[in-house]
Amino acid sequence: MTARTTAARASIPRANKGAAPRKAQVLSASSGTGVPGSALAKLQEKVRNGEVTAPDQKVPAVRKEPESAPVFFDHEAMTQNLARRRRRKLGVVLARMTCLIAAPVVATYIWFAEYATPFFASEAEFVVQKSEGSQPAMGGMMGAAAGLAGGSGQDAIMLQSFLTSRDAMDMLEKDHGFVATFSSDEIDAWHRLAPDAPREDAFELYEKMVRVGYDPTEGVVHLEVLSPDPETSQAYATSLIGYAEERIDSMTLRMREHQMSEAAVGYAQAEEGLRIAQDKVIALQEAYSVLPPDAEAGVLSGRMGELEAQLVEARIKVAEMERLKSPNETVLRIAQERVADFERELERVRADVVGSTNGGPTQAAIQGEIALAQGEVEARLAILGQSAQQMEMARLEASKQMRFLSVSVFPGMTDVAAYPEVWKNTGLAFLAIAGLYMAISLMGTVLREQVNS
Repeated sequence: MTARTTAARASIPRANKGAAPRKAQVLSASSGTGVPGSALAKLQEKVRNGEVTAPDQKVPAVRKEPESAPVFFDHEAMTQNLARRRRRKLGVVLARMTCLIAAPVVATYIWFAEYATPFFASEAEFVVQKSEGSQPAMGGMMGAAAGLAGGSGQDAIMLQSFLTSRDAMDMLEKDHGFVATFSSDEIDAWHRLAPDAPREDAFELYEKMVRVGYDPTEGVVHLEVLSPDPETSQAYATSLIGYAEERIDSMTLRMREHQMSEAAVGYAQAEEGLRIAQDKVIALQEAYSVLPPDAEAGVLSGRMGELEAQLVEARIKVAEMERLKSPNETVLRIAQERVADFERELERVRADVVGSTNGGPTQAAIQGEIALAQGEVEARLAILGQSAQQMEMARLEASKQMRFLSVSVFPGMTDVAAYPEVWKNTGLAFLAIAGLYMAISLMGTVLREQVNS
């Protein structure tokens, strides 16, 4: 302390020695009067402060309350004390952040840099394409069959869903032993699978190791496969592309098989219709004892032509004999009878063509009915030929591949591990831990203020 402070403290008791008895007398005198309590309290306060001097009179002595000594502040000491407290709080905060943030971040870095298993990536890119069928040549039902292919975007989305499904994982497990690969002791504990691991655990790891993306603007599907060695990654990616091509083509197989069965049914119906039409023609020919229309017409036409020629010849002979001056009556009569026979025969043949026999239908009606039946046979033949063509086209469409994967980037091998990304993962861990720490600290501060208020 300074000399001025010491002198001020020493002067205080001496200044109050003479005033103390007089103040006590005022207080005693006031207590015996009828002064109200509030006024008495004010008077006592003034006496204590030395503003009022009590008269010299004898009053009963009263107890004097002790007075507190004035306090003098040392600013330098206060500044040092505040600095000491700030350093202590800063040390506590730094220690807390070291334990709760720095230590986990350093542990994360050590894990990814020293203990995490390196994974090698094999990447591929491909697009879905459909085969171009000859739709105009097929027409009708087969034209619809050739247009089975939907939009490539829809096919790519379905393909993306398949590659990240349990079916693809099961195929990969069957052909390459996916679970056995990640059950090795060389795999770190975070990614290692137990030999008897549940199927769901294997599928969770499969979703991490196989990443599929689709670019809707370009229609390109991007495939990335991770494994502990580059050869396995390449084998996995190649097999997955093969599985995807088989699955995308089999999506239309059911429709193509349906079209094939419909074409076969149509061919069978056309064949049955042709058989019925032919049976009808044969039944008509047997019922009327006639030849087919073409043959029957040829026979009748030939018979009528032959009779007309013979009739003309006989008439010529009769005419020659009639021009003789003294013809032989017997010979002339025989010639005239022959002409009459030819005429009757010709009339009978003509009657057979246009007239009825024994009250039955006429030959023309018979031939017309047979011709109609024959026309139905020809129509059925045309239908059968078209059905046979459609069935053949359906068979070709069902046997050929309708969907293809056009691979632009084939799976390859890399000699540098793509994962883990040490600094990236460490930075993400730092951000996550620091954010969690700040959120908890802020929440604790808010709760403390609420409780204190």
